[in-house]
Amino acid sequence: MIGKRAVAAQLLFERMLPRGNDFTAAAVCQELDPAVDGGRVLHYERCPILDTDDAESLQKRLLTIEHKVQIEALRRAALGELIPVEYPSPVKAGEETRCRWAKEAAFALYREGIPYRKSLAQIWAQQAAL
Repeated sequence: MIGKRAVAAQLLFERMLPRGNDFTAAAVCQELDPAVDGGRVLHYERCPILDTDDAESLQKRLLTIEHKVQIEALRRAALGELIPVEYPSPVKAGEETRCRWAKEAAFALYREGIPYRKSLAQIWAQQAAL
């Protein structure tokens, strides 16, 4: 299951960027690797981020997609067809600082998976001042 911190980071990061309304998150199946999220991607599907989404609503929709992704990866493995796929990074050149900021903000919001008193709206307002 994708944790609230990871979902909140995706949500914050995508909403900070001037890319129009093509905001998406992803449910990913990847090989295990000693590095966090370092394994090769085996299958993934995108999920639109809605204007009304918060971490909880996006996490709920991603969970449904994550189940489909895992089942498809298992099906391909059973058929001997599971091979790594190209996974385009959502972080483009020049966006690394915003990505790091989104991860830090998500950690502050969900230290133990429980949201702190600071709302996403307050965090976005702080980011807008950057």
